[in-house]
Amino acid sequence: MMSCGTLHNNRRWGQDVTLTPGWSRAGQAAKNALRTPRVWAPLLGAVVLQIHDMDEEVAEWAVERTPVFGSQANACRASATLIRASNIAYWLSVLATPGGEHAADWICAKSKGVAVGVSANQATFHMTRFLQNTIGRERPNAESDFTSFPSLHTSYAASQIMLASRNMNHWPVSPTFRTGAKLGLETITVGMAWSRVEARKHYPSDVLAGIALGYFVSAFLTDAFLGIPLPDSFKLSIGPGHGTIVMCFLGTF
Repeated sequence: MMSCGTLHNNRRWGQDVTLTPGWSRAGQAAKNALRTPRVWAPLLGAVVLQIHDMDEEVAEWAVERTPVFGSQANACRASATLIRASNIAYWLSVLATPGGEHAADWICAKSKGVAVGVSANQATFHMTRFLQNTIGRERPNAESDFTSFPSLHTSYAASQIMLASRNMNHWPVSPTFRTGAKLGLETITVGMAWSRVEARKHYPSDVLAGIALGYFVSAFLTDAFLGIPLPDSFKLSIGPGHGTIVMCFLGTF
């Protein structure tokens, strides 16, 4: 599944990785990451769940019914499988990005691109651990463990899925295939999040916060350091319609 060729700007994926992106690019990368629904939507959901103890009620319902995985044991096994699936998805996405025609150039560019991805995963891991230890929320299974918020399994899977999704933007495939592949990847993140709730390891707000954190960190670090031209997060398009003027907003997520 090794991909040759180049990106639209005639550069190889990973070729332009930089350690000094500059404040302007870093700021734009942060804005783009915050504006994506993958970040703000789960955060909003986590806040809403704090109303009238909905967080605890949904967690209890999920554990009692286990509607998706059938048992807590199955949910635990599923989370282990899904974390591996997110890892495989990331590495396959790396292999499929355009890396040039020559082996030496391919290896050099891919190595630099992977360094950004690995850094994003590690940053997600350590930020999640820091928040868990700082907030100290007890897990719903009442174990002597106060590392419930946010969910580490979910943040790590979300990080890898965001990286894979961003890499797919550079695949030499049809837009229809790319969209379908991205939607398939999202099922891994959603499945991971729900498996942690059914396994009684986390509350719903824990996994939603994990999704937001993983997506934000990976989106930000990718846009800031990978060196690929940044897409506009939102564009305003104005054009003629049937006797009217049509205005629409286009977003890149």
